[in-house]
Amino acid sequence: MVNKKRILSLCLCFGVLALGGCAKTHDLTEEEQDLIAEYSAGLLLQYEDRYERKLVPEEPEATVTVAPALVTPAPTPAPTLEETTNANASADSEEEEQFQQVSLNDMYKVKGVAVSYQSFVVGREYPKKLSAFQMTAKKGEQFFVARFQVKNMTNKKKTINLQKHELAYPLILNEEEYQPTIVIQKNGGLNYLKTTLSGNASEEAILVYNIPTSVKKVTSAVLTVRDEKEKKESTITCK
Repeated sequence: MVNKKRILSLCLCFGVLALGGCAKTHDLTEEEQDLIAEYSAGLLLQYEDRYERKLVPEEPEATVTVAPALVTPAPTPAPTLEETTNANASADSEEEEQFQQVSLNDMYKVKGVAVSYQSFVVGREYPKKLSAFQMTAKKGEQFFVARFQVKNMTNKKKTINLQKHELAYPLILNEEEYQPTIVIQKNGGLNYLKTTLSGNASEEAILVYNIPTSVKKVTSAVLTVRDEKEKKESTITCK
């Protein structure tokens, strides 16, 4: 408070001196009077308790966020016909490799019994010689007959039953697939074989497939004996 009074007194004295001078009167211009008044007011406000100097806060610089550029992935080209064919062939190859190749006898596992492929014939009747078990094909069809021999390798009588094996017998004939039909034979045919053989005796067992009469020539014939459960098979090229 004392300082304020002293400063106020000094301002008044300064103003009197400026206006009146020491001995002689000096007339101030209007501009000089304004400067003196402004300076005095500034000194008073500087020491006023309620006066605060306020700085105008600077506005923060705007932060520019650059959005990342969108990258459009290049379209995946569609597989070519050759690539698709190769992929399918590879898948088929992998599926075929799942089956273990074994001998024909390993497919049946009948102790003391041997099964072997012999030959094939094509015709509308089998056997050609008239008998109680002769089969005749339907109109527009003919038979492909695969002939096998089943032999008892022991000196003792042996009963053979292959029905419980549940094997598949697909035939690829001239690039077309066929499945065997039911055989009207005394022993039931190879796919339903049930017979009794004396020691060292053998008999024929056949597989019969119905094929169209349009097949005039057999260019290729591959018969497969396949066990789906145990993943094994035996492949036979029919000649």
